Amino acid sequence: MTPDTIRQAIYDQIEATWATTDTIAWPNHSFSPDPVKAWMRPKIQMVPSEYGELGMDDDAGVGIRVGLLMLQIFVPGGTGMKNVGVHAGNLETAFRKKDLSGVIFGEAYTVEVGLGKDENFFQVNVYAPFHAFIGE
Repeated sequence: MTPDTIRQAIYDQIEATWATTDTIAWPNHSFSPDPVKAWMRPKIQMVPSEYGELGMDDDAGVGIRVGLLMLQIFVPGGTGMKNVGVHAGNLETAFRKKDLSGVIFGEAYTVEVGLGKDENFFQVNVYAPFHAFIGE
């Protein structure tokens, strides 16, 4: 799988899970959040590919690409924890131990970040480690 096919499989899952109810701040697009609505920003980090046991040279064999999906969730400040907890739980479930067209996720988890400096939005991050085979 290429980085683009990995990215597209992840974006398709985000669209299916989140875009029906709230706004997504997609990478490399202009975005101004609505101050009274929840929104989310996805970030995908991939590390260099490793070659596996089924082939060790640069032109053949199966390798593995490992990465981390970070979903930054923002809800309006002062709206309590239930709203952000529901969003985080839905996204954890959407990626937990899923195989999305060959992008295989591990256990997803949530980390509380807190209120931003301006206190307009409360943030939590959902992390979902993944791997994908390349060269198949």
